[in-house]
Amino acid sequence: STGKFYAEFTVTVDGTTSLIGIANASASTVASHFIGEDLNGYALESAGNIFNSGVVASGPSYTTGATICVAVDIGAKLIWFRNGAGSWNAGGSADPATGVGGLSIAGMNAGPYFPASSNFSTSAAVWTANFGGSAYSQTVPSGYGNWQ
Repeated sequence: STGKFYAEFTVTVDGTTSLIGIANASASTVASHFIGEDLNGYALESAGNIFNSGVVASGPSYTTGATICVAVDIGAKLIWFRNGAGSWNAGGSADPATGVGGLSIAGMNAGPYFPASSNFSTSAAVWTANFGGSAYSQTVPSGYGNWQ
């Protein structure tokens, strides 16, 4: 319910519509549903749309080979997405280390929150998640730790 967490998802195979983000324990695990379709999740879609009960913002798009970085400040109720070493939330000044440019997750249903991924298409997506069990490929924002 509090803390600053970081994770990376390396996209091995990008499905037509893959999503990476966070969810709570009430998020649906049914194949015809996806992370961010309701208030139980918040996710970046491969096309660059960011979902939380509908599209709430535009972010970085991604495809096979990308490493998607996710930084979440639970206490401040903010989230950031980045494709590799690119800009956070596709904006020049957004930075989780300073708390600038984060997207509000205040409207999400109660946590605890977990890193999550899903696929909403007929093409299966494949990711490799890194929650800190091995070295990250990108720089972790100052003050952020591993998902535990």
